[in-house]
Amino acid sequence: MTYGILSFGAYLPPLRITRQAILAAVGWAVPGLRGLAAGERTVANWDEDSITLAVEAGRDCLAGIDVVPPHVALASTTLPFADRSNSGVVADALNLSTATSTEDLAGSRRAASSALARLAHGGQTTLLLAADCRETKPGSTQEMQYGHGAAALLVGEGAPMAVFLSSSSRHEDLVDQYRAADADFDYSLEERWVREEGYLKIVPEVIEEAAARAGVSLSEIDHVVLHAGIDTARALAKRLEIEPKRFADPLGAKVGDIGAAHPLLMLAKVLETAGVGERILVVGFGQGADAVLLQTTEKLGALRAGRGPTHYLEHHRVTE
Repeated sequence: MTYGILSFGAYLPPLRITRQAILAAVGWAVPGLRGLAAGERTVANWDEDSITLAVEAGRDCLAGIDVVPPHVALASTTLPFADRSNSGVVADALNLSTATSTEDLAGSRRAASSALARLAHGGQTTLLLAADCRETKPGSTQEMQYGHGAAALLVGEGAPMAVFLSSSSRHEDLVDQYRAADADFDYSLEERWVREEGYLKIVPEVIEEAAARAGVSLSEIDHVVLHAGIDTARALAKRLEIEPKRFADPLGAKVGDIGAAHPLLMLAKVLETAGVGERILVVGFGQGADAVLLQTTEKLGALRAGRGPTHYLEHHRVTE
């Protein structure tokens, strides 16, 4: 029995809105959004929230898997209940036993990547879910950039498709964005400042530490999953001297940024096509950073069939 990632899953709402449609509605008041008006983003329907998104991702992850997770963890910055076990609702919807332990993880966009970093050190078999249904202020940059969606990983003992090599985390209360308990929308700081003072100073430390712990050079990493935009990825690639082509598609053009779930969603997309023996670095960012280094196994091909976000990327409908 080997410890690692046993399965993965994802869910993206079928509805999409084009950024050109957003510009057509608010461009007269905020003409500066024109430069962001390319592609589309996912939009949750009226009856979807972080719980329902997580349930669908969990179903995708557990389909055909002969493993019943004794623990469920749900990471989100948009949990619908402040005083109710959101993960408990998910566990019930997945028809898991009432003996299943449940855990809500919140307070940071790193909630899921930090949980993955902890799981890298071992523990009980866990269904790690992440979902966000992020509200945005009309006419804001976030209305163009954010999306809705969920991802899932089943981590534990068995015949894994990917094993953990190392992990590293740093807490740094650099407030790149935040949302107070009584606020409806996120407040974000200037993008260039966040990139220069956040990503380019904090992220290299955790990446280099994770690589050193695994005895792996940065040139030996095949895929870098970075929760960031293309410009930040390019700057980080230059800073670390990693080929830009090794950075995974951030999925911004078709999905948007789905918050706490985004690193897991990107990882699921990479696992759909990765080869055996490839090393994958997953990086989460937000008031600090996490880096988790994985290596795929020969089990990957047999376990990944039909899973992940590609189905949802290809089957959708656009709403104007």
